[in-house]
Amino acid sequence: MINLKLKESKMLKVFFDASVLFSAIYSGRGGSNQLCRLVKDKKIKGFTTQTVVLELQTNIAKFSKRTKVSPANFIADHHFLVRSEIAEREIKHYKTIVVAKDAHVLAGALLCKCEYLLTLDKKHLDNKGVKNKFSEVIIASPKEFLQYFRR
Repeated sequence: MINLKLKESKMLKVFFDASVLFSAIYSGRGGSNQLCRLVKDKKIKGFTTQTVVLELQTNIAKFSKRTKVSPANFIADHHFLVRSEIAEREIKHYKTIVVAKDAHVLAGALLCKCEYLLTLDKKHLDNKGVKNKFSEVIIASPKEFLQYFRR
């Protein structure tokens, strides 16, 4: 269960992992897509990094032949704020918390000064082990975040 810190005067800053963006592009009806619409409608501030965008482009090319949506266009159309690529020096510490290939996600959420990190990766990111070691940002699934956001 996540503790959502809603404040009337401040929009929530939410970091999107590639898994959530992939799901939003692939399915127009799911929770991930609903979250991207919240960003587009300026209900929350959506952040990601160029490193995540590159991962997203690779995953779409590899796994999803059915979509013609350009990841870069999707992100621009939904008004995401995109930070530059994460440098190796910026992820070094996070490799002690998660597998090396996902360290950039934790670094990105903190470098973007987000309060929440949304991911569908339960194996490497959204689990008790990572959450116990990384408490600076609340890690949640799109479903969890939507449940609390709507309250």
